[in-house]
Amino acid sequence: MLYPVVKSDKYGFINSQGEVIVEPTYDLVGRFAEDRCIVEKNDVLNLEHDRLQVYINSSGKEIIPLKPCCFCTSFSQGLAQFEVVNGKVGFIDTEGEFKISPQFEIDYEGEVSLGFSDGVAAVALEEGWTYINQEGEKILDIKFEIARRFQDGYALVSPFKQPYQTEKLFFIDKKGQRLETIPCKINILCQGFRNGLCQVILPQQEQETELNKIGFINTSGNLAFEGKFAHSSGFNEGLCIVKKFPDKFGVINTLGEWVIEPLYEEIGWFNHGIAPFRQNQQWGLLNASGEVILPPQFSFIDSFIGYLPPLDPFHNQEFRELTTATIAQPVKKNQPGKQVYINRTGAIVSSWEI
Repeated sequence: MLYPVVKSDKYGFINSQGEVIVEPTYDLVGRFAEDRCIVEKNDVLNLEHDRLQVYINSSGKEIIPLKPCCFCTSFSQGLAQFEVVNGKVGFIDTEGEFKISPQFEIDYEGEVSLGFSDGVAAVALEEGWTYINQEGEKILDIKFEIARRFQDGYALVSPFKQPYQTEKLFFIDKKGQRLETIPCKINILCQGFRNGLCQVILPQQEQETELNKIGFINTSGNLAFEGKFAHSSGFNEGLCIVKKFPDKFGVINTLGEWVIEPLYEEIGWFNHGIAPFRQNQQWGLLNASGEVILPPQFSFIDSFIGYLPPLDPFHNQEFRELTTATIAQPVKKNQPGKQVYINRTGAIVSSWEI
């Protein structure tokens, strides 16, 4: 895996030791997933297609020639969305060959496919969203107004609304059967099930603090465990960052037990057992047992999970050796701090512009 850097407004890549693998020549880059990364060059001489995109691998090799494309995505389960000149979208494999022919809409009400998970993907048609398998075959005849990724066997959907209808979001399985749940509300930003659990808004009791209303259901639709929170990151790696008002942030496991006591001002997402945390306005690193790996010393540390696609920060969550950190520059007021790459022990690896 490589990590983007900038020089003279051009992007290149370094490896986990800080060595330059791809010289800065691109105008825009994405993040690596499944040994592939989207890169872009501007074609100022082409008035019709001024953006040329391609995928490179972790050796910096361009897998297919640069070509006009505005709607390509990161790879997930070996496939990536790719637009062709006629405005239709299909899915290519990691060598750039179409495995599902271009036949889907570029967007539907401003959205595009979120990629494959659990072997299926939501795709946009003229009449709404549906789901296909990795051969491009529809698995359901139903069309939806909202269709999220399948995770743990279920996807969050919403049917088309009739006049004065207020149908809410609900879960379906791959046969289109609705999951019956305890009384609860599902937020539009909900990321669905992960590690067998999904956060929901539970009914409030009179004696409860209004802000503590987030609970969890399991894939049977039942309450997973007692306890309500004011904030939840959703589960990943068997862990969930939560906060009860007016307490600080801590981490629970899938049984609802504290594995890291609520002692911190903020905790970032975990990536293979490592997460950033904030204490006394400074950031450090801790592991999944709550042991401090790096005492707080940076003005900010990002999570190791890399680029965050909409509604699904753990999509293509691969092991990452580097993340970005910011060194405060107190002498220069109102000036951003210097960004560097640090490794999983907190050591600075590269001070390239990021």
